[in-house]
Amino acid sequence: MMRALWARARELWQARSRREQVLLGMVALLAVVVAWDRLVWTPLAQTRAALLARVPELARQAAEAEALAMRVRARGHKPAQQKPLLPLVEEELNRAGLRKALVRLRPEPGERARFLLELRNAPFLALVRFIKALGEAGVDTASLRLERASSGRVHARVVVER
Repeated sequence: MMRALWARARELWQARSRREQVLLGMVALLAVVVAWDRLVWTPLAQTRAALLARVPELARQAAEAEALAMRVRARGHKPAQQKPLLPLVEEELNRAGLRKALVRLRPEPGERARFLLELRNAPFLALVRFIKALGEAGVDTASLRLERASSGRVHARVVVER
């Protein structure tokens, strides 16, 4: 099929006079050049111009960040001391009134400080407040599995980490 198309195209081309062939060749070349300009070159040039326009702002931001970093280094800034994870978890458990529901609290392996908590028959709203308080203290909830125990109460398996 392709050979037939090429043969037909060759016949049509050879049926044209030399002058028409030159003219058609020039039109085809012009079409390729225009397509290249519109589809490749112009979008590239516009993107380059937009990126170059952002350079001064980015340079200003980098200088500002470097100045801030130098000020922090000069002050000898140290991050605030964080309470260890276990005492924090125990404190928030007591504050939320979940200590009686706790059946297991054990460390989990990993690079970060990580604990598994299992709670039975815990009030759902108290559990939500507990997780929210830990989150506000910078503790991540790595996993949470809930199972309905009774009306407003759940069995929960929570893994927290920092």
